Amino acid sequence: MCTCVSLKRHGFASEQHPLQSSIGVHVDWDWKQQAEPHHVAIVFPVSGCKDTYQYWMQGNYTLVLQEKSDPGGGTLRYGQPSWNEPGIVADEKAYIEHEPMLVRSDIPHSVVSRADGSYRTVLSVRLTNNEKFDDIVEKIKAKTN
Repeated sequence: MCTCVSLKRHGFASEQHPLQSSIGVHVDWDWKQQAEPHHVAIVFPVSGCKDTYQYWMQGNYTLVLQEKSDPGGGTLRYGQPSWNEPGIVADEKAYIEHEPMLVRSDIPHSVVSRADGSYRTVLSVRLTNNEKFDDIVEKIKAKTN
């Protein structure tokens, strides 16, 4: 079983500094429905994904639970890091342009959209059993060996 979310986003044309209070850097977590954050997402590029990527942050933080109305009339819940000291952008980036990708969503992350201001649309699939990233990777390796 899984939960799917379609995301359409623009205006994030550069990496956000970790001390900014933007929703850009967040942890996927519907904290009213789950005891812990979503560990992984499978992200499918739909349109406008060329030259866009997900990036992650490292550092000392505490998650602050957030809740906002989304444009579709629903509620968006997530964890927003409150940085105890300056964090850094990790070197690893996931370019999600042409094919689905398994990504970590339980550590602070965000997306860089197209610099021309056009929308980036993806379908994000989350597993209802909320398996950890490393466990899924091990299962995939076992099946491909």
